[in-house]
Amino acid sequence: MSLVRRRRTPSLVVVSSSAAAGTADAGAVGDGRNTPRMRDWSGLMVCAQDGDRRAYRALLEDVTPYLRALAARCFKAPGDIEDAVQDVLLTVHAVRHTYDSGRPFGPWLVAIANRRIIDRLRR
Repeated sequence: MSLVRRRRTPSLVVVSSSAAAGTADAGAVGDGRNTPRMRDWSGLMVCAQDGDRRAYRALLEDVTPYLRALAARCFKAPGDIEDAVQDVLLTVHAVRHTYDSGRPFGPWLVAIANRRIIDRLRR
């Protein structure tokens, strides 16, 4: 019997909150039933860089809970967590042109998030 180890990588796939509710949206894949729809963050970012507003909005909505979880590891107050998430989202918006589609999205996002969170901790 072989054991298969599944690695969770944020750059590959996430389940969006609207998709989990069974609503269809841009960038969603699936069979049309009320099953969770999976999205590729890297693909959404590439589409966003090409000017697709719906893909960009979907990307930001999908990464927000992940960023909130990262911030919650360092901050206890809900206001501090939300401020850190907003800092990260603003930075992602400002530097979105620097994302290289040949590389995974997750490490790029986490590097930005870690830097913004550390900056906020220093204040």
